[in-house]
Amino acid sequence: MRIAKWNEYQSYRQDRGQPPWIKVHRRLMRNHQWVVMSASERGQLVAMWLLAADNDGWLPDDPDLIGKLCYMQPPDIERFVSLGFIELDANMTPDRRQSDPPDKRRVEQKRVEAESRRQADANVESQFAVFWERYPRKVAKPKAFIAFKKALKQAPLQTILNGVENYKAAVAQINQRKKHTDKLDYCHPTTWLNQGRWEDDESYAAPDMRDPATAYLDAKLEEELNVQTSSRQSICDQRDQDVVGALSADPKNS
Repeated sequence: MRIAKWNEYQSYRQDRGQPPWIKVHRRLMRNHQWVVMSASERGQLVAMWLLAADNDGWLPDDPDLIGKLCYMQPPDIERFVSLGFIELDANMTPDRRQSDPPDKRRVEQKRVEAESRRQADANVESQFAVFWERYPRKVAKPKAFIAFKKALKQAPLQTILNGVENYKAAVAQINQRKKHTDKLDYCHPTTWLNQGRWEDDESYAAPDMRDPATAYLDAKLEEELNVQTSSRQSICDQRDQDVVGALSADPKNS
């Protein structure tokens, strides 16, 4: 059962929880139903208004329970119904009953939020598994997972995976140029993610990443190898010419 016209005479902000007070309108003094009640009945009605404020106008169905909660004798519910102060309607369903725990709605909301977070975490874990399989260097996995969750707030999974493939191709291209030096290694996945490296433009020809001294030594070594190769080729050519000349000068071959 519920206080009649509760929403018409009582209005509160839902985000502030249970109201600390109720409204008693002055025109109540001119209400015939109020006037015909005894003083004790008026006190009981006000007490039930206060009780109903905890549950958006709803009252327990048990008069004895109402009496205990309001610290008074059990009220004559039929009397208040006949005067129009209380409504009995089997089709009316309250958002929550007085007998329910006061924080039942908050508990349910927290449960739903927790379940939503659990599903979101499971989705992130499955996406991270795909990333971890694709990324070429597998170190510091827990830290990489934390960085991956942050990265998902900035870019979708497919964008990150495309960045991984571009990064792998760029490193491979750089390592092709490193003929006589150590190969370039992939950076840690945590670093790659924290730096937003999926946004790198890897489509251009990868630059020479060697330091100047190494590049100079590599160039000199390559030059020396080219000279040696050229010298060997010249020697071979001269030898072939000598052989041909000797054969031409031999009378037996005339």
